[in-house]
Amino acid sequence: MITEGAREMSALLAIHRAPGGDTCSLANLVRGMPLNEREAQLVASSAARVLSVEAGHEIVALGSPLDKPKFVLSGWIGLTRLLHDGRRQIVDLQTPCEMTGFDLRPGARALGAYVALTPLRYVEVGDLVAKAMAQPGMFPSLAAGLRASDGDGQARLVDQVMRNGRMLAHERMAHLALDLHRRHEHAGLSAAQDFPMPLTQEMLGDVLGLSTVHVNRTLQQLRRDGLLKTLTGQWQILNMDMLREVASGARPRHPEA
Repeated sequence: MITEGAREMSALLAIHRAPGGDTCSLANLVRGMPLNEREAQLVASSAARVLSVEAGHEIVALGSPLDKPKFVLSGWIGLTRLLHDGRRQIVDLQTPCEMTGFDLRPGARALGAYVALTPLRYVEVGDLVAKAMAQPGMFPSLAAGLRASDGDGQARLVDQVMRNGRMLAHERMAHLALDLHRRHEHAGLSAAQDFPMPLTQEMLGDVLGLSTVHVNRTLQQLRRDGLLKTLTGQWQILNMDMLREVASGARPRHPEA
């Protein structure tokens, strides 16, 4: 039976999503969750706190407390660290329908700056997270979902270390493409084997620890091998099984890698 709280949540989220034309709404945060009435009301009450920023805006500074988590409605965010000469490493990416500025460890602080890589819209969900985690018995589905999201973030950091530490350039690109496709598919934002890709080659270099020239050469290689199709704002995986082999290191090394 649909509760009054669930009806309220559905109505508010539908209203919230339409005006901004966002990729996601808070409905994506709870997609597939069996919410009770308290959870539905808590999610619905969080839907109105929306902020918009332009590309390049820092939404969380290095060292800041991670006590104001956000849910991305549209746009991409990079967790970044800078060297003194201006070189940048993007340590992690947050894409639409994901949490950002988010860490469940008590007293956690930002290990890098969270920067909008594209125009960005997000919802402040600090109250939602605080209430759900303080009273998991009252908000069991939300608490479980937030713990899973926290675990996903930690897993991505391990993947990033492996990707940039031990993989060749074409393996790094293949691994990143598969990861982004999986995340967009999970959020319901992937059509077949396509997914959005708004990042420039310079940004991809900052993610993968490669020069822009090397990024360009690596993408050309994956296109020639019939594995990846890159269009403006969108990528398409052409051969999923073979790309997985490349990302795993199972295929022979390419002479240009």
